Amino acid sequence: MKFLREPFLHFFILGAFFFGLYEVVNPTIFAPKNQITIEAGRVISLIENFDKKWNRTPTDSELVGLVDNYILEEIYYRKALEFGLDKNDVLIRRRLRQKMEFLTSSIAAQLQPSDEELIEYYKKNSQKYSKENSYSFEQVYINRDRSSDDLSKIIEQIQISLADGLEIKGDLSPVPLVVENMSKHQVIRIFGKRFSEQLDDLPSNQWIGPVESGLGIHFIFLENLELGLLQEFEEIQEQVKQDWVFEKSKETLRAAQQGLKDEYIITINWPESVSN
Repeated sequence: MKFLREPFLHFFILGAFFFGLYEVVNPTIFAPKNQITIEAGRVISLIENFDKKWNRTPTDSELVGLVDNYILEEIYYRKALEFGLDKNDVLIRRRLRQKMEFLTSSIAAQLQPSDEELIEYYKKNSQKYSKENSYSFEQVYINRDRSSDDLSKIIEQIQISLADGLEIKGDLSPVPLVVENMSKHQVIRIFGKRFSEQLDDLPSNQWIGPVESGLGIHFIFLENLELGLLQEFEEIQEQVKQDWVFEKSKETLRAAQQGLKDEYIITINWPESVSN
């Protein structure tokens, strides 16, 4: 039932989810204001936290101290709310937002995609699951640090030499003259993105230039371009599933945020100095 996975439906169940979870986690909030009840589950949680920290269970007196400390923490918490100490506190606001967003995202994290949804997502995002192109080429480097007239003459002379079938030479290169099976990522890292994009369109087995990079100007002899192939779905199914859950978490969070905004009449009085 695909509609059960729609992010807007997730938002509509958030209200019930938050209310139920909050009542379980904070039962004392729904008790009379002057009553504090420490449930057995809370005592067990205190014991487990102590055990994780000290690698042993607390003694009877230590446990009494832990419970007493929790009672004081609860009292201080209630009094702080009464005094409005949580108002206009940036750190508290951010922390509470983080908790709300975590609860929202945790709903999507529990979703399990069907095989059809997973394959559809895999096909839709095929570029993400394709191996990178790899390149093998030679390059002659021309330093741009000279006058435009001199640079034009050098480029023209190299082009004439290539037309006559002569060997060409350039300046001392800061990057390799011969590249073997270099991935697209490595090409971008060394030569820059613009160079990589031009490389994808070059014909093979002939000198082409000038080709610009962030380093300077190049003449390129592309020996081989190996196109990255799409990885088999079975090989990366778990990765695809993780990506699907991550995307659904973001969709659910966006839907929940918009739904929460829709509950309020929001007015923004922009200052005259701010254009919007």
